[in-house]
Amino acid sequence: MFNVEACYKIIFEALFEQQGLQNVVEKVHDYTQAFVCLVLKSGEIIACVCGEKEMKIESIRRKHVTFRDYAL
Repeated sequence: MFNVEACYKIIFEALFEQQGLQNVVEKVHDYTQAFVCLVLKSGEIIACVCGEKEMKIESIRRKHVTFRDYAL
């Protein structure tokens, strides 16, 4: 289980930096060591940190998650 306060601190600090959302996903990734992706309701990926395994998913390479790939 991750410390919620630590996650909020990461997010708020990152939002004040130049690249906002990309910094959020990078810092959350550094903290959790997990695949982190921010996706709009339309499926468009607006910020993402992923490993080699996730980059093999076609929709992530196209920066638009499909319903079929969403669970991955």
